[in-house]
Amino acid sequence: MIQDPRIDSSVHGRLLRGGDETTIPLHVAELQFPTAEPIIEELTALGRTGEYGYTESHEDFELIVQDWCRRRHRWEIEPQHVLLVPRVVHLLALLARTRFPRPPVVVTLSPQYGPTLEVLQRNGCEIRTVPLVESDGTWAIDMDGLAAELVGADVLLLCSPHNPTGTVWPREVLESVAGHCAAHDVLVVADEVHCDSVREGAHVPFGAVARNGQRWLSCIAPGKAFNLAGLETSAVICSDPELVHWLKTSLRAGGFHNAGVFGLRALKVAWTECDQWLDRTQARLQSVMDRACAQLREKLPGLRPVPTGGTFLLWIDARAVGDEHELRRWFVDEARVIPGFGSDFGAAHDGWLRLNLGVTEAALDDVLERLVRTAPVAALPTRAG
Repeated sequence: MIQDPRIDSSVHGRLLRGGDETTIPLHVAELQFPTAEPIIEELTALGRTGEYGYTESHEDFELIVQDWCRRRHRWEIEPQHVLLVPRVVHLLALLARTRFPRPPVVVTLSPQYGPTLEVLQRNGCEIRTVPLVESDGTWAIDMDGLAAELVGADVLLLCSPHNPTGTVWPREVLESVAGHCAAHDVLVVADEVHCDSVREGAHVPFGAVARNGQRWLSCIAPGKAFNLAGLETSAVICSDPELVHWLKTSLRAGGFHNAGVFGLRALKVAWTECDQWLDRTQARLQSVMDRACAQLREKLPGLRPVPTGGTFLLWIDARAVGDEHELRRWFVDEARVIPGFGSDFGAAHDGWLRLNLGVTEAALDDVLERLVRTAPVAALPTRAG
């Protein structure tokens, strides 16, 4: 008997092992529908060979990354500056352990994706946070606050597009960030793994706006946009040969010098054969996002969505309903829906929610029906009279 393939999933596994097949988990940023058919066909054929030996990422990997950056993001890169790493968190761990004579001082924007903060903190890094500022549904970087925190810092961790707010940073904003970091000789690590999930506007790679001679690392991956995160294959683009040498040496020292055969093959197919699937998927996700926001505003105005043009994540201000305790009781205990809670992105964000909307229209309707049916009074429209 073939076991449910989701049994080992970080999204569904715990629920299924506990016999819960009714709760809808929306707390992890991964698509909840299959990847592109050419990828499925390629990996199925590879699986049937029965040969899964050691794999190397050869020069065609570098050329595929170069071509993808050129075609999808109008970004010219040097293929010899490209290296393969499993995940962003592995890159950050190596950075914290081997790049500096001591654990670096890292500046981040808040809210910030929790696992990246965790790996930095576990490796002894000092974390400085710059809160994002919201005005009329738009998120902005406090440039004065950023400049102040960069004094004496070693690294800026820049999430672009931003997780969890979904903000697609405009070119002029990134140019300003680049200027401040260059002035303080701060290494920029751009976590750009959501860059292929941009529905409105265009993703501007940090490397495309960096100052001459500025040091930066950009991490991109097909994991989010193509639902391949479990295959753990990412590309890091380095600003200069010295960073390439450091990262290559650190990867070997950390035992990351081989690629996973399935992940490497999936990346190649995704970034060479699946442009049309990606375009259709982004249009579909925009429809889901629009429907979710419209329904929340109409039926659950106590939940204030702040939609933006990137990622398939919706950042929601739920403070009018209550704190995390109240929200957990509503969403998890009564509606049987698991969101990401704001505290996962920093203690200051209690009362916010992150919903993964990388779902089908039918799944979204099920979620909305559950939330409306179980909603507390504070979440519902005010009734006249």
